[in-house]
Amino acid sequence: MFSSDIITERISNENAVFFPIGHKCSSAMALKHAGMRHLSLPFDWCEHLFPKKVIEIFEDNFEKFIPDAEDDLVCVNTAYGYYHKNEYDVHVCHIDIDIIAETIASYKRRILRAIDLLNGTKTLLFLYVNEGYLWNKEFRNEDFNKNTFEELVELDTYIKKRYPQLKYKILFIDFVKHDVPETSNIVNMVIQSTDLYDVHIDSVVADFRIHCSKLLQATIKLSSV
Repeated sequence: MFSSDIITERISNENAVFFPIGHKCSSAMALKHAGMRHLSLPFDWCEHLFPKKVIEIFEDNFEKFIPDAEDDLVCVNTAYGYYHKNEYDVHVCHIDIDIIAETIASYKRRILRAIDLLNGTKTLLFLYVNEGYLWNKEFRNEDFNKNTFEELVELDTYIKKRYPQLKYKILFIDFVKHDVPETSNIVNMVIQSTDLYDVHIDSVVADFRIHCSKLLQATIKLSSV
């Protein structure tokens, strides 16, 4: 059902940390399936996380990503569990309403870990997976898709200016091949699918995430360290 063109230049993960940045939890799940998810970060279980919002959150140092007070963590129930819609209009998902205080503390630790990574010396491999293209017609709109990529280019420019010491790549798994600027740190990894859908089908999405994990394994040159 899914196929991909493997890029010829493999990316080394030596002294590198994978950093999911959206737009859903597919990024973290693909890393988990690939055996590449070794720590928890703020964006692992999110929805509606687009590159422009990542810029806003980085600029704010995650200040409004998760509230400090339990009473401010307003949760919405869905078929997939509870989520909190934060002030960036990002859905922070898989909230356990029985342990709100522990959940907030956990996210605060994830945020501190992310800030340390962004200001540190380790290479970061940011991962953005455009899963919505598979099962949401809006994501297949040419202008919508183009805008998402342009936002990713803006994010790349922002990271270079905000964190000049940082070595990084932005791995962008999409169904469309984009014209990536030569000076960009974006790596456009393209997936082809024999079928596209208008609704979220759990089994199809699960297969897609596994394919993404195999694409990552084929692309990333694993360090022996």
